[in-house]
Amino acid sequence: MGTIRAILALSVVVWHLWGHALPFTANGYNAVILFFIISGFYMSMVINNKYCKEPLFNFYMARALRIYPIYLVTLIFIVGFLSATGNPLPAPTATREWIFSTFTNISIFPIPWLGNWDWLAITPAWSLAVELQFYLVAPFIVTRRLWICIAITLGLVALRLSALDQDFAYARYSVPHADWCFFMLGAVAHRLGLLVKGDHLRKAIGWMAVIILPLAGLLCGLPIVKDLDRVELWGFYLVFAAAIPFVFSISMRSRIDRILGELSYPIYIVHWPAIKVILYYNAVIYRFLPYDYYREIDLGLVILASVALHFLIENPVERFRRRFSAPPATKAETYAGAEFKGVGAGAPAE
Repeated sequence: MGTIRAILALSVVVWHLWGHALPFTANGYNAVILFFIISGFYMSMVINNKYCKEPLFNFYMARALRIYPIYLVTLIFIVGFLSATGNPLPAPTATREWIFSTFTNISIFPIPWLGNWDWLAITPAWSLAVELQFYLVAPFIVTRRLWICIAITLGLVALRLSALDQDFAYARYSVPHADWCFFMLGAVAHRLGLLVKGDHLRKAIGWMAVIILPLAGLLCGLPIVKDLDRVELWGFYLVFAAAIPFVFSISMRSRIDRILGELSYPIYIVHWPAIKVILYYNAVIYRFLPYDYYREIDLGLVILASVALHFLIENPVERFRRRFSAPPATKAETYAGAEFKGVGAGAPAE
């Protein structure tokens, strides 16, 4: 699963650099949606297996320590950089708006209600706001009976589809109530996946999914930006969600897969500020480097910045964060905790 999350994070970066998706990958819109589905799966797994008997404070503190340290370091850097280079963020004229925009940039949570995203320092952080909202209610939902979770999912899907007559980029993408159904889709997939017994069967299904998913995404038009609720795309969302428990079964013990997964959140959150910095120094950077490959070089610089954030910020915080992580209920959950240390939609979780 870490490899998939890394690919999705890089898909968002490629989308912002090239303006289109690469073959067998997702466009920027769908990459975020797939992140949400993965996040729902992991939240259901860790809450039901690791935090079911722990105080809610531990769960919320662990989530906050996953998201905020890297985000706040990146926020301070980009705000300072923009101010130092004479390109500060637009400031609201009214004091009330200035307070709200400052609080929103720091806390993340109210971003969908900010109104003017020109005041937002890290634009992709809107997806973190949607994540935080789901984390807030997840312990009270994903622990319910399966039929209740399915009913909630269907209700949220209906809520999303009620906006089909509106533009998808505004009414069905960055609007929280339109995205919550994808988290629940992942949570239901986790619960349904538990019904399939047998390690060999689960791994066989997982390997088939690894082969089928890229081809299915290509056939469903995943790299192409059209309406996000096309029938064929919903078919892919369902297949992708159903495959997650089994792909996890074949990847949870892989050290390489875990490392790639750990880099997905830093890649997602740092790429937007990194691109701004690179653009400012564009003339200097490409004086000595081949301009024909500038996007590839930009992508490499984003990855380097992500690796630095991971080792300098994420790893030290992780050692402290473990105090708030419940001991795993099973051996598999030991790998689950190690595996999902950061999504990015972006979608960080355990």
